[in-house]
Amino acid sequence: PFDHITTGSWSSGTGRINVVVQHPYNPNIIYVGAPAGGVWKSVNAGISWTPMSDDLAVIGISGIAINPDNPDEIYVTTGDSDGGDTYSIGVWKSTDAGSSWTQAGSTFGQGNKILIDPENPANLYVAASSGLYKTTNSGNTWNQIQSGNIRDIALKPGDSQVIYAVTANTCYISTNGGNTFGTSTGLPGGTNRLAITVSPAAENIVYILAAAGDWTFQGVYKSVDSGASFSAQNTTTDIFDGSSQAWYDMAITVSDTDPNTLLVGVLNVWRSTNGGVSWTGINSWSNPSGASYTHADIHYLNYYNGNLYCGSDGGVYKSTNNGNSFTDLSDGLQIGQYYTIAGSQNDVTTLCGGLQDNGGYAYTDGTWKCYYGADGMGSAINSNNSDQIWGMIQNGSLYYTSNGGFNLSGVGRPESGRWITPMSYDGNNSRIVAGYNDVYEYVLGSGWNQISTYNFPSLLSIVEVYEANSNIMYASSGSDLARTNDGGTTFTNIALPFNSSVTSLEINPSNSNEIWITQSGWTNGQKVYRSLNGGSSWENISFNLPNIPANIIKFNSSNSGIYLGMDIGVYYYNNLIGSWIPFNENLPNVIVNDIEINEATNLMRIGTYGRGVWESGVYDVVQYDTDVMVLSLDSPEETYCQPETEASLVVRNIGTSAVTVMTIEYDTDGGTTSTYTWNGSLAIGTNTTINIPTFNSTDGAHTFTITVLNPNGLPDENTDNNSTSSTYETILNGSAVTFNLSTDCYGNETGWALNDGLGGILYSALTSSLSSETNYSTEFCLSDGCYELVINDSYGDGLSSGGCADGNYSVLDAEGITLVSMPLANFGFSVSESFCAVAPSNTGCTSITACNYNPNATLDDGSCTEPTIWYYDADGDGFGDDTISSLVCDQPSNFVAINGDCMPLNNAIYPGVSEVCDGIDNNCDGQIDEGFAQITYYEDIDADGYGSSNSVMACSPQGNFNVTLTGDCNDNDIEVNPASSEICGNGIDDNCNEQIDENQTTFYADSDLDGFGDLNTPVLACTPSAGIVTNSFDCDDSRSDIYPSAPSTNEGVDNDCNGQVDSYEALECMGDFNSDGVISIDDILILLSDFGCVGVCVSDLNSDSFVNTADIGIFLGLFGTYCE
Repeated sequence: PFDHITTGSWSSGTGRINVVVQHPYNPNIIYVGAPAGGVWKSVNAGISWTPMSDDLAVIGISGIAINPDNPDEIYVTTGDSDGGDTYSIGVWKSTDAGSSWTQAGSTFGQGNKILIDPENPANLYVAASSGLYKTTNSGNTWNQIQSGNIRDIALKPGDSQVIYAVTANTCYISTNGGNTFGTSTGLPGGTNRLAITVSPAAENIVYILAAAGDWTFQGVYKSVDSGASFSAQNTTTDIFDGSSQAWYDMAITVSDTDPNTLLVGVLNVWRSTNGGVSWTGINSWSNPSGASYTHADIHYLNYYNGNLYCGSDGGVYKSTNNGNSFTDLSDGLQIGQYYTIAGSQNDVTTLCGGLQDNGGYAYTDGTWKCYYGADGMGSAINSNNSDQIWGMIQNGSLYYTSNGGFNLSGVGRPESGRWITPMSYDGNNSRIVAGYNDVYEYVLGSGWNQISTYNFPSLLSIVEVYEANSNIMYASSGSDLARTNDGGTTFTNIALPFNSSVTSLEINPSNSNEIWITQSGWTNGQKVYRSLNGGSSWENISFNLPNIPANIIKFNSSNSGIYLGMDIGVYYYNNLIGSWIPFNENLPNVIVNDIEINEATNLMRIGTYGRGVWESGVYDVVQYDTDVMVLSLDSPEETYCQPETEASLVVRNIGTSAVTVMTIEYDTDGGTTSTYTWNGSLAIGTNTTINIPTFNSTDGAHTFTITVLNPNGLPDENTDNNSTSSTYETILNGSAVTFNLSTDCYGNETGWALNDGLGGILYSALTSSLSSETNYSTEFCLSDGCYELVINDSYGDGLSSGGCADGNYSVLDAEGITLVSMPLANFGFSVSESFCAVAPSNTGCTSITACNYNPNATLDDGSCTEPTIWYYDADGDGFGDDTISSLVCDQPSNFVAINGDCMPLNNAIYPGVSEVCDGIDNNCDGQIDEGFAQITYYEDIDADGYGSSNSVMACSPQGNFNVTLTGDCNDNDIEVNPASSEICGNGIDDNCNEQIDENQTTFYADSDLDGFGDLNTPVLACTPSAGIVTNSFDCDDSRSDIYPSAPSTNEGVDNDCNGQVDSYEALECMGDFNSDGVISIDDILILLSDFGCVGVCVSDLNSDSFVNTADIGIFLGLFGTYCE
């Protein structure tokens, strides 16, 4: 619904919102993204909304980013990162504020969030299940800069080179724009999800909200150093309200003006005003009348210029006062995710349905009423009284309103059923029939009653009651099917034509044996089966259906057609057409979960999972006399490497007469129309394949249009189905390559893309579009160049699975040469392989300097032969002279290709020859005599057996270097060497011991020539000479009369050098100098005083046993004083 009133619901809402983004300069412009409902835009602050992405192949949105320099440039990540309601088709870009979209780069698995660099908007980051990706050119190419399942990212305010990225348990930090990453410290172990937030009010502060391994609250953590380290702020206040659903929703934000104000949400919204230390719950999901009410399950919280936005399972909410109150902006958003809808054949104006997490809705009198809360599941209307409406919540609890949704009664459940418990209203018996472990009925006023005891394999997922006879029912619990003809007393098993689960079952209301079933999953060509005998045998009528899940099938009695709701749109089939045709005019590319057809008015309603309820008249079937229909144009399509082009189409006769001739007109690019006449036999209700004669196409992209005219030469009465067209490309002289892919047990997890050299997607298959254990082979014609093949796996285990053989992939060229092969099956979330393709006729050497240069080659094939440097070989030993060379393609005479000859004129010396111990570098390796023991030889010029200090290392004597003894101090004198005897007196160091004339005799100077030398004047000399003697006994070498044995001169001196002055040599100092009347020694002392000699003579200095004048004389002699 676009809007509704709340009657009995305790948790009213519109639909889930994953992301909210406010225009950077105009707060009235807001964009929101829904998990299965696309991008919506408001230009009046949320009063009204416009869908902007209904034509995208998948309209689930997980992230939105706006270029701050050009707000008309918007990027989105597709898919549903929280609940997995839709799969991803990568990043898409709009340059006109959302009016149109183009794909921006490749796919990355599931995109979780997208951010744009405010300092350089050409840089964007995508947090994806396969890693963190960056583009520097506005989405043209992307590179993975960090591996892992990146759940959330943030850029540091003021410095976008700093990137924060969190996985389930790690915070990565880059300070250089993603070139390298480190990890934070301080976060707890055992986490299962992290969410991150930053504020421009404090650039260095980072907050992280952590959920534990069981998805419960673990803590709030804060960093004050730009994410380098974190500390716990609060780990005890359960701000998850006891919930363990952080796997599904968890959000945190910090005010853009106050870094201490934080809000988090899982079930409800909580607020902290002190940096996460303490918390207060500000609302309750079960109190929709509260001023601060937001619907339960908070997926998104963020501030934009003071405005706080909340995205929850119920819609989008805005607060201008930090959450004290919220305004619901959801009116006008048609994003309801219906599990089921139900109508009444007796009252086309009444409708009901159950919405994911938004309860039961009833449409009466032109108004939608939300009459109960929780998850709205099964729904039904009393076919006899449309005021009585029934609805279930999760696991089969039943609610009832008796007046079209204004009142409410809960009637419970007999036991727990599936998440979506099957139920329908049986108007024949005025009862609800529902499936749990068995089939139950609920009769108003009587309660629940079990009506079957069949041993179903598991909880029932389908229970269908035959309208004409309620005793006939079909029931399934998934991959099984059973039928009862007795109201449930007994069931009979029915064999299915496939192994996967039955998603829906329809019974022809006038023939209980004609049934249709649909199959889940991604197995191509296995979507719809029909049985005409109650399931005894089956016919596959999938035909041309796309390979996407089939969800619901409904029969329309008025034209005997069937309608199929798939993951994208509705398809119609009847036996006359014999093929499925899209029935999607004006319908968004949305998941269709349920179909209701009012047979009386031919009005069809569909319940979509993301875009609410839609209605249309049924397909108008008119059979004309002449009516041929183009069912498909099988070729031309994709690319061709040759100009010859073939066209093939399938035509069906849906007129009333057989056709034997018809005219076919076709053209390329609106050019000249060609005509082909078909002759044959085409019966009513049959098909034929027609091959048009080959025609030539020019190089480039083309549009081919074909029209079938004049069946049986008559005008076709219905020209709406006569024409079709296709696009293809001819790459003349292109290279044909074949891509082979074998899926594992879980083919729906695999997707691939073939990108050109700039990262643009050429061909792709979405994740969830492939079948399990299936071999795919696709041929492409590629222009000369290099390409990238990307294989994605949404589960993260590559093509490896334990339940079956591993998958594989390869790329082969036209000659069967392998260009790409799978090195490892378990490649994680994504693997990228590069290869180059080139047409054989265009290959060759492209180097203009090469000998075999091919000016016509467009891509080098590696065959280039560049000119060779040839070297002159004068001695003919096969090795040339480095100094004489020639750079030419052909070898000149006497020149060789190998250089390095160190003796160009000696043919015995060249690189590689065996080295000889001859003092020459024989093998030209720069070493002489290597490999031989090296001895130190000294230079011996005088051939005395001893060498000087000059030496060489050699394996043998080298000229004068021929001795191993050294130490010769004069290598030019044979008499001088360490073995020579020293000759005293020749002034030479004869024995090289660094001494000259050692071993001289000690002589003493004899200056007075008395034959006795002075001990104090020694002289070294080899031989005696005048003035020197061998003795040293002279005690006065200045007087020739003083020497040993010399006679006394009576001077009072020691003439004979015996150390004594003779007693008879006493001093003649006679006088009574002290006038004491006695001439004695005392007078001598007086005499001494006269000479200035002061002393006391009290010793027997001459050892004659007397102290007398002789001793005084000796005493005076000691002073050099003589007294006469």
